[in-house]
Amino acid sequence: MDFSTVFESDDGTVNEDNILWHWGKLATDAGKIMGKSFEIYGHIKEDIVKTGFVDVKEHTFKLPIGPWSSDKKMKELGMWNFLFFSQDVEAMCLFILARLMNVRIPPLF
Repeated sequence: MDFSTVFESDDGTVNEDNILWHWGKLATDAGKIMGKSFEIYGHIKEDIVKTGFVDVKEHTFKLPIGPWSSDKKMKELGMWNFLFFSQDVEAMCLFILARLMNVRIPPLF
């Protein structure tokens, strides 16, 4: 199982004006700096088949962030996903910016 670090929206609201679009680009760029790709979700099935596996099935799922969905199950998934993302994003950003991108982050105090 793999996931995309690039955020998308059905209604087109996640575009270059949206902070989540920038987060996806930052994560993708950081992966390249580390020599790791966060972009395998687009070709993972093809790669698995090339290694010799047969009858490979690929299933794609939407995973919302936040309780915006009118569907009860998606709303709950979105709330949990928002919790996980919001608790991890600060540490990930600090690591990516300070260690990989050499951005000087001033002390808070």
